[in-house]
Amino acid sequence: MNETSTVAASSIARIRSRWLGGLRCRSRVERDAHGSRQTAIVLETNAAQFADIRGSDTSASSVEHLLHALTSSVMATMVQRAQLAGVSMELVTSSSTGVCSNLLNGDDDRPPLEAIDLQFEVKASERAAEIEQMCANDPLYKTLRRALPVTISVTQAA
Repeated sequence: MNETSTVAASSIARIRSRWLGGLRCRSRVERDAHGSRQTAIVLETNAAQFADIRGSDTSASSVEHLLHALTSSVMATMVQRAQLAGVSMELVTSSSTGVCSNLLNGDDDRPPLEAIDLQFEVKASERAAEIEQMCANDPLYKTLRRALPVTISVTQAA
């Protein structure tokens, strides 16, 4: 397949990755910026062992990057929708958990990540249930929940 991809032509970000040895990988995220200028950032992953999705002391694992991406995406959607609705938000914190039950039993038939649980605490002028509904509109959440259970809960901070 040497055809020019229409996806590449319409993309806003491209990632080029390189294996660094062991279980390390470095990716360069290239983003189209304003005009002809491009900006880039570098991400690294490292797993301590083949089946270990917890990463190492040198960088986050792929699953940790996924949890961060999902949490920050849902949080940004929540804050943006709250602003558009005129909801005053003073504070947003979160706790994200990836449920991984096959790390110890070595069952290769089960996915390493079986579920994701996102918990947000907000200090806002709106009730937590309404803010929780704002989170459900996040595009990354909508994509991932097709593959595995993803729960979102929002509580009001004291």
